[in-house]
Amino acid sequence: MQTIVNFRDIGGYSTKNGKMVKKNCFFRSGELVNVCQEDQALLIDTHKINRIYDFRNQKEKIERPDDEIIGTSYMHIDLLASVVGKSASLEDLIRQENMSPEKVMNKIYQEMILADSSLKGYQTFFEDFLSHPDEPLLFHCFAGKDRTGIGAALILSALDVKKEAIFEDYLKTNIQRKQANDLLLETLRHSGKTEKELEHISTMLYVKREYLQTAFNTIAEHFGSVLGYFKDGLKLSEKNLTDMKKCYTC
Repeated sequence: MQTIVNFRDIGGYSTKNGKMVKKNCFFRSGELVNVCQEDQALLIDTHKINRIYDFRNQKEKIERPDDEIIGTSYMHIDLLASVVGKSASLEDLIRQENMSPEKVMNKIYQEMILADSSLKGYQTFFEDFLSHPDEPLLFHCFAGKDRTGIGAALILSALDVKKEAIFEDYLKTNIQRKQANDLLLETLRHSGKTEKELEHISTMLYVKREYLQTAFNTIAEHFGSVLGYFKDGLKLSEKNLTDMKKCYTC
């Protein structure tokens, strides 16, 4: 993709029982803003994407609205709507919480599991795509790394993909966002940001294995297991999860 950062199909991974996640069903990316015609054609004609889920907050959505992709339905789900201070910059959060950037990111990942808006948002996401099983979908946030990263990890977990493969997909973000991140950091350097500020911002732009592990640890602590999270947190039924495996693995 020329104008969509961090875009990929999360299909193709093996499951614990020897099956494979179907390709051309689930796509993830960063924001869909100023998408060139060639990339729009890839979304519509090549990947046949029918449904788009936007996990950004209201401020992000208003300031940089998604392009209208002809032939697709669009759903906005603000996963962090109930989180206090969600609009603060990472530097502000570091000052407010008196934490390292990594600890702030780990706290954000805990909130993305436990916040009411996250639970309701991921529930809505799962319920909606399960009601349209034959329609390829794309889900995204701003950078396609944290809110989207957890969404991808949850989908792959529901399909019984091995944990290491889930981390593999998650960490691909660092490769796929490097060019965009380098450009942004250079722009901020020229704008007068200090090296310390740039270091903090860089932490925000990349993912670390420990962040996703924090999400899994939070699930285990509060719900017992990923299955418990799906049933008690997202209110998904056993049938929902069984149907998901039938639809999206082969």
